[in-house]
Amino acid sequence: MPIENEVKIVLNPKFNAKSLKGWELKKIRQGYLGNTAHLIREGKDHFVVYRDWAGKDRHELEIRIPVEKDDFDALWTTCTDKHKRDYYFGNTSSMIEVGRLPKTPRIREYGDKCYFNYKDWVDGQDVRVEIGDKDPIPQKVFDDLWPNCQDTMYKDRYVLVENDIEWVVDFMRKGGKANGAVYFVLAEAEMPETMDKPKSIIKAISNDVIFEVPKGSKDYTSRKLCDETYAAQKLKEINYAP
Repeated sequence: MPIENEVKIVLNPKFNAKSLKGWELKKIRQGYLGNTAHLIREGKDHFVVYRDWAGKDRHELEIRIPVEKDDFDALWTTCTDKHKRDYYFGNTSSMIEVGRLPKTPRIREYGDKCYFNYKDWVDGQDVRVEIGDKDPIPQKVFDDLWPNCQDTMYKDRYVLVENDIEWVVDFMRKGGKANGAVYFVLAEAEMPETMDKPKSIIKAISNDVIFEVPKGSKDYTSRKLCDETYAAQKLKEINYAP
């Protein structure tokens, strides 16, 4: 279960990606689904399950992803509508526990792979659990679910690992299009759990920092920044002048 040691940094929206020469580039299309998902415990097995009507023919689609017990137990504390029921399959039955997760999941097209993903903070702990990014879903499942997304974003992501810190720079593009103009640039430093913050900001972006997000702030989540008007307001609040 990952301990969240992450620093977010707002960069000048005019920051030039050419400064990130040698960084790995992944083009990302992601969207947040409208329905909630459930955690299910069946004996020793643990899953996150999502069901929805999808595709042009509106068929019933189910995604079922295994979850590590520690992650399940942490997220279980956030669930609502918890209940137990008997599950019958043929002539056998078993007891299962079901809980509704409070937030909606997202789907992400990351390079040439697609993922179903859920993440949330655990109350009372400096811990954010994230599940799903290790188990790709078929491209058709992604395509069928995409029209069901309520908030969407297209971004270019540059990644570099240096001194055990994974630096990420996201260029968010207008209109959710690959060729849309950049409207927001957000950098992140993902660190080992023993590190509270980087000793210094990596040189490639240091001259374009306009705001370091306070630790624990939820104002700069990807979902909120899908809203271009909201993103523009955040830039205004930190006194960015184009």
